[in-house]
Amino acid sequence: MTACCLVIGRPFKLSDTCARTLEPGAPAQKLHVDVKHGADDWPLLGYIWMIDAFDAENGATRFIAGSHRRDYSPTERREGTEDAPDDETLACGPAGSLIVYNASTWHGHAENRSSRRRRSVQGHFTPRDAKGAIAYRARMKSETLGRIGSLARYLLDLRAAS
Repeated sequence: MTACCLVIGRPFKLSDTCARTLEPGAPAQKLHVDVKHGADDWPLLGYIWMIDAFDAENGATRFIAGSHRRDYSPTERREGTEDAPDDETLACGPAGSLIVYNASTWHGHAENRSSRRRRSVQGHFTPRDAKGAIAYRARMKSETLGRIGSLARYLLDLRAAS
């Protein structure tokens, strides 16, 4: 919650959650942002929960330090600007670790050079007044809505079940 308060700076909600599997031999993902600095959906806080360990061989997510302050994305690099390779940091950790990041930071997974799958659960938190990527109420059965607690209701931006 503290990270959401620091990055988003106002009331927030869960926007989306998904599972991802990076198969052996998967190529590196191009650097990207989940939301451009200053865009309509900004600010956005991202998270990646490591189901498997992330390491240099199996495609750990790489980040470019300080890039969340740039008003352009990696695909819009300005003439005369180059990001040195040493700006790149791999987010490595044991299974169960959590990466929390400003979603305007340039990032992308590295190549999976191992013979192992690399699995994760990923998602974003967004300001409460922004449109979330998933309409949680529409996807839940009324029985589920009736039994979840107040914190889950808040995070999923649900009103009390009728």
